[in-house]
Amino acid sequence: MRHTYAALYQLEGQIHGNAGDFEAAIERIDAAIEAAQQFGMLPAQWQLLALAAGVWDQAGDTAKATFHREAAEEIVARIQDRFSDGKLRSGYVERARATLGAT
Repeated sequence: MRHTYAALYQLEGQIHGNAGDFEAAIERIDAAIEAAQQFGMLPAQWQLLALAAGVWDQAGDTAKATFHREAAEEIVARIQDRFSDGKLRSGYVERARATLGAT
């Protein structure tokens, strides 16, 4: 059950971010990242870091946005090394880069 906390915190963070409450959004997204780390959920970690980067962009803090985006890219690199199928790896990395570019 505790593994669902990351998704719940993510949703709360998105709601706060959409409402313009960036401080509360980051607080909830940070909690989601921590929960994802506790359970070794690498895909969720990079996606949450990308979400945090987008919130920091909206809040006008490009340094923190860049930090989170680079952390997400590092996790994507770790994940891509786990794929034995080159086509699947390429597809995953392309999707991740598109997501990171859109934040």
